[in-house]
Amino acid sequence: MKNNRNKWFGIVKWCDDDITEKLIQLDIEPTPAHITAIRSLCEDNHYFTDAMIETGWSVMEYLIDEATKSGKIVQSKGESSYGKM
Repeated sequence: MKNNRNKWFGIVKWCDDDITEKLIQLDIEPTPAHITAIRSLCEDNHYFTDAMIETGWSVMEYLIDEATKSGKIVQSKGESSYGKM
């Protein structure tokens, strides 16, 4: 399926300011040592990346369901751009 849109969308990027904000929300002092420790845990932990991906799939499925219910997309029972369904 070809289109003129960018290939990638929904890209998540995190920075130290995000860690600082979350630490403050949790009433934890955002010291440089705390920020470095959390950043290292996130960078070295596949669960962090896997959880973001899984959340993205769940949100996408929800949005497809909502679009189907509202009639924005229609489930086809015949041909698609990928062949017979």
